Amino acid sequence: VVEAWLAYTGSGLFGVPAGIKVGHMPIMVGAGQFFDHRRYGDDGILFVLEPTKELELILGTLKLAEGSGSDNTDDKDLYTLMTTYKLDKDTTLGANYTYINQSDTEMSLQNLGLFARGTIAGLGYRASADFQFGDLDSTTKARGWAATLGLNYKVDPVTLRASFAYGSGDKPGTAGKNEEFQTFLNNFINYAVVYDYRVVTAAKAKAIAKGIANTTYFNVGADFSPMKDLSLALDLFILRASKSLSPTPPSTFGIDKNIGTEVDLKATYRVAKNLTYFINSGIL
Repeated sequence: VVEAWLAYTGSGLFGVPAGIKVGHMPIMVGAGQFFDHRRYGDDGILFVLEPTKELELILGTLKLAEGSGSDNTDDKDLYTLMTTYKLDKDTTLGANYTYINQSDTEMSLQNLGLFARGTIAGLGYRASADFQFGDLDSTTKARGWAATLGLNYKVDPVTLRASFAYGSGDKPGTAGKNEEFQTFLNNFINYAVVYDYRVVTAAKAKAIAKGIANTTYFNVGADFSPMKDLSLALDLFILRASKSLSPTPPSTFGIDKNIGTEVDLKATYRVAKNLTYFINSGIL
């Protein structure tokens, strides 16, 4: 069960539209480069307030990890404040602050995110920036950051896309400080089929589905619908490590930052109103 929640909305408490949502729910913070659990969700509580038609405020807490039932200090908890402001029908701005705490490991990671999305004369755009501070543990401070930019333009019947993303990496020789961009993402395809989802990435944690941690990519792509219920997406990624990690044990030679080039093809077929079937393929 990936969704099991209750929600109530009204305007009696504050005189403006407000609500509460409690249960297990898919959720993303900001632009989703730092935290995106829309695939499998988390247990959480969200308070939503709309002071004006254009402004939305969300205050939430999520349980990311549950340790011993009798010990709260080994839990990993997330607290977030998200704001979204619709400047006009074509422009949306957002800001968010997130705090992740785990007492046993002395983790107190903080992330400040900004994003914008909209259209200008038919050109769609999205941009985001995330800055991290706080502590990863008792001896290591978090100092990662990330930035993204994406554009799209429709030349009927094809939509052309281009994007860039940068997630910082840890510099060798900076004890007590980790400059790698920390991500909390579901184990699923976040952008590239093979590199992000199927191989050990350039992230220091040496795991899959780490997003753009210590990764820089340049991407161009196109979307096309040859028939009503079928859509195709073709993407090219040029991938690089943002920082070259030293081998263990350290040696006298450096490590090439070049990761490679990936081509992905996705075919999605709409079987029924609420049911789609897709095939994702890629070569790195």
